[in-house]
Amino acid sequence: MKKTIVSLIFSNLFALALSASPVLISEDSAISLKAASNTPITVSANFEIQNADLILVNKKMAKLKLLKKGFVFIPLVQRYKGTVVLSAKDGKIYTINIQSGGEKSVLQLEDPLQTLKPSNKKIELESEKIDYDARNIIKAILLGKNLHGFKKTMAHQTIKSEQFTLTRYERYTGSKYVVDGWKITNITPDTLYFREADFYTEGILAIALQRHRVLKGESIYLYMLLNKNSVYNAEKAR
Repeated sequence: MKKTIVSLIFSNLFALALSASPVLISEDSAISLKAASNTPITVSANFEIQNADLILVNKKMAKLKLLKKGFVFIPLVQRYKGTVVLSAKDGKIYTINIQSGGEKSVLQLEDPLQTLKPSNKKIELESEKIDYDARNIIKAILLGKNLHGFKKTMAHQTIKSEQFTLTRYERYTGSKYVVDGWKITNITPDTLYFREADFYTEGILAIALQRHRVLKGESIYLYMLLNKNSVYNAEKAR
């Protein structure tokens, strides 16, 4: 389970030079934009955005206007520097570092994975079945309903890193699936950002994350839907 330790989205940052063509973006790395001073920056994307967080050294430097597929960064001072964290509707998180000193005021973001479609119909249908099961099972847990065919046990386990603690406090075991309930606590003085993709490893079929942003000292809940055979095989291998 230690493989599920989160790699934070601010690691391994790299800058991309702007051009007339769309700039490729991914969850794993941030992109950097040097923009013209005192000029609103229009950023469009090929994916729908759920929300956007603006991180600034000084809140009076700029403001943000969210669009369905993009945003407008509006500088309020001559020199500025900030980070925009986008949460897409599919759960992905993207990071854009913006600072003054450049000439560009328009940016097109493109996630190549957004255009990929499953080529195997059987795999696609199985994925839809897992998503359907995951939604119903986790919804029942959150609403405090009895899960038919599942046995609830206390399965305490704690994993600690420099940024957060990850504590498992319950487990639901069924004939096909196992659901683990975890609590993530931010133990740093900073705001942390988590995403579902950070927790996927072998045997994990679905992730339900309460929210992506966690403030200093806050906790959020995480539920993992696992393949029962994978859980048992992993425990036997220990």
